[in-house]
Amino acid sequence: MTELLYSILIVCACLGLGLYAFLTLMSRLQSR
Repeated sequence: MTELLYSILIVCACLGLGLYAFLTLMSRLQSR
């Protein structure tokens, strides 16, 4: 049970980081 919870947390963290990087990249491209 805890392993599943940890895997879900890791996936959510990875998605959050990817989304954050994507948004910062888009904002930098639009600022030019």
